[in-house]
Parts: sequence; C-alpha cells; structure tokens
Amino acid sequence: MLKQISFITLLSLSALSIFGQNKKPSAPRSLDLLDALQQKIITATVEGLGGHQGECLKITCSNLQSRTVYIRIPSGQYMQPADSTQQRLVVAVEQTLVIGAKKKTDALLRTFCTQMGNRSPVSGSVFSVGALAPATLVSLLQSIVEKGKEETADAQTAVWAVSNGQPLAGIGDAELTSRTAQLLNRPVPTYRITYKRVEHVPGQRAELGEALVVDGNYTYTMAQKAKVVTVLLDSTGKQIKQLGRVEDMEAGEHRGKLHLEVFGLPKGKYTVRMRTQAGVAVKDIEVEF
Repeated sequence: MLKQISFITLLSLSALSIFGQNKKPSAPRSLDLLDALQQKIITATVEGLGGHQGECLKITCSNLQSRTVYIRIPSGQYMQPADSTQQRLVVAVEQTLVIGAKKKTDALLRTFCTQMGNRSPVSGSVFSVGALAPATLVSLLQSIVEKGKEETADAQTAVWAVSNGQPLAGIGDAELTSRTAQLLNRPVPTYRITYKRVEHVPGQRAELGEALVVDGNYTYTMAQKAKVVTVLLDSTGKQIKQLGRVEDMEAGEHRGKLHLEVFGLPKGKYTVRMRTQAGVAVKDIEVEF
C-alpha cells in the first residue's frame, strides 16, 4: 500500500515538474518613463536633433538600479523645450527600452510639433520629459501610427488641428480628416484647403503656409427657375466679392464644384453664398482658412 502511494506521489511530482517546464515565463513589467523618473529608478537627458517631425529627439536613460529595467516611452509623451520660443514636441511612436543594471541606453524618438508658430528645434536643443498629452491627441497619434502615416505632412497638420485648432479641411488626407473630426466631435468638412508649400527649417517658425485655394463639391435645390449669382461674404456678412457670372438656373437639384481662390485674404471664417438676383439665399457654404 505504501509503495502504491509513493508511486502515485512520484507521478504527481513529475507532472508538476513537466507543467512547470512548459509554462511560459511572464513578460517583465515595464514602467512608464515619467513614473521611472519620479521614482528615481532612472535619469534621462533629451536632446534635439533638429526639426520637429520624424526622428527629432535623442533620449539617454541611465539605470540607477542593480537590476535590468524596462522603460516604456508611450505615444503622447510630451517633451518640453528649455527654450520657450521653441516647440513642445510629442512622441508619436511608442517604444520600450531595456536597460541593464547600472547601464545606460540611447534611443531616437519620432515626434510631432504641438505648438504651431513656435520655432522648430535646432540640433542640440535641450528638452525635459513633460506630462502625457490629452486623450484626444493620444488617440490621434495611435491612429496615425497604426495607418503608417507618421512621416506625412498631413499627419502633422492633423496634430495641429487638435493642439492648435487648425481647420480640419487643411489636413488633406481623407482618412485622417475623418478620424480627427470624430475625435473632436466635429463634422467632416465638405471642402479641402490647399496651402502654399512651406519648408520647415530648424530654428525658424513652423506653421502652415498661406491658404491658396478652397475646393469642394456642393448640391442645392431650386424651387423655381431664377437667375443665381455666387458671392463671398466675410464673418460679418459683408460681401467681399462676386464669384463668377450670373446664371439662369432651372428648378430642381443642382450639383457643382467649389473652387475658391483665397490667396491674400485674411485668415478667418467666410461664407460662399448662392443667391437669386432678388437677394434670396439658395445655398450657404461655410469655409474657414
């Protein structure tokens, strides 16, 4: 009887041993960069490489512990410039650094500017680790990275739409425009703004160029035949100019293309209005650039 119990015990121990060997070790727990700094687990220096979009920052983390640490640098991590005239940058692509005991590790960070109009950082600019960006911007950054669009100019414009209130119509990329509008709980614009191309140079102000053209599609319905003219109004309702000639329009639905040249006009909100010669508004299109 004792031999039988011993045999069963040995089988159980063997099974447990095999189970333990097959069990995968749990992944090491990573610590967010800001938490690691606050807990004095690591120290970090952040240096600008010149520019604001792409691999524009180098971070060096030194491990103060006698064990390997795993440091997560999340998408949405703000990097604050020592020079307040330069742009605050935000990390676009999340990464995790593995730092050996009492060792240090370097990494390049892909970023966007979040302060349009400030100077683009120069090589050697000093930064510190700031707070985490608001959830809306974090979600946008994650969408940009998931779609592989972090290197595009439209991605930077989308970030500026969230961080600086720039018009959604300036983004260009339809998918990013729709996603940004969703995050901001705003309607997707029915037009697109083309801006004058601007080369962003480190040390110089970085912003969208002057708006050149507003393009879009529209529909409207005429209750009866009438002569129709299209005019441009400013935010006060004052007519700026007439767009095109007076046209005879039949009753029914009409479709058209908007092509509005806005070069030289001040930034702001405008209305493209189609009205009869009698002054009755037929269609209003609100535009902002």
